[in-house]
Amino acid sequence: MKHKECVLDAPAYNEKLTGLLGVILGFLLVVVSYNSYRSALSYRPPPQQVFLDIYNRPIGTQSLLLPTHHNPGLRKTTSERNGETATDFVHLAIVDMFNYNSAQLDNGEVFDKFQTYLSERIAVKIYRDIFLKLSQQRIVKAQEGVVRSRVVGELEISNPRNLPYQTTSGMTLEARTFRVNGTLLVTVHAEKEYPTIYTMSAIVQRALIQDKLMGYQIVSLELN
Repeated sequence: MKHKECVLDAPAYNEKLTGLLGVILGFLLVVVSYNSYRSALSYRPPPQQVFLDIYNRPIGTQSLLLPTHHNPGLRKTTSERNGETATDFVHLAIVDMFNYNSAQLDNGEVFDKFQTYLSERIAVKIYRDIFLKLSQQRIVKAQEGVVRSRVVGELEISNPRNLPYQTTSGMTLEARTFRVNGTLLVTVHAEKEYPTIYTMSAIVQRALIQDKLMGYQIVSLELN
């Protein structure tokens, strides 16, 4: 009789054992998952050591005392051997920033250009306190005008110096810095044409690729 009772209790015993094993495995799974989650939270990837140019090509050692060599579109006044100059950069930047329409002004596209070409320290201030207060903006908004610009004559570069690198990253570096002067013709095309000539003076500085993809930044801009 006792042998028969043991046989009858075997299925119940197996069920209990299976349930216990399930509880243990579930607990272990929770512990492993929790540890993996904590490891993921504490993971800090190492800083990127290889930076890529606009053509997705790796850029080697960066020297802020030398011109850039990774922007073929800038190379107007110099050869490939001599790299791209601050003058080439300013010409591209200033014309691009002053080519827009009312929709681009409203949707933030123009502001994005200022952040692309100007240093982080001055981009917002120049855009808000100078650019938006230019008389042409009232015409652009009221008449849905289109703004086009061009550099008159040649830009002049002068006063090359090595100055502290302007960055919000906290790096302490020296960067080649230039003053670029020139004349800019800005025309608003609306119900009629409204041309304005500005005397421009910009201070341009070499920049790290991780800060400014083109390797240059405008750190001061005056329009009179």
